[in-house]
Amino acid sequence: EGATAWSGNEVTTCDFAVETARALLAAGAELPATITATSPVTKQDYRMECTNTTPVVCRGGTDALVYVDVPQ
Repeated sequence: EGATAWSGNEVTTCDFAVETARALLAAGAELPATITATSPVTKQDYRMECTNTTPVVCRGGTDALVYVDVPQ
C-alpha cells in the first residue's frame, strides 16, 4: 500500500488510522475527499474529511484525527 498512517490524538487508535489510510487509498479519490472508514474496535463506519495537504489530515468520527503520508 505504501502509505504511512498515524493517529493524531488520544481518542484515535492506530488500527483506525490504518483503516482510514486503507479507505483513502481504496477510494482513489482526488483530495480533498470525504471517505468512510470502519473502526476495527467499534465495527462502526465513520465519515472522515481528508485534506489535500502533506501529510493528508483526516478528521471525523468522534473527534478522530488521522495523518496519512501518501507516496506521490
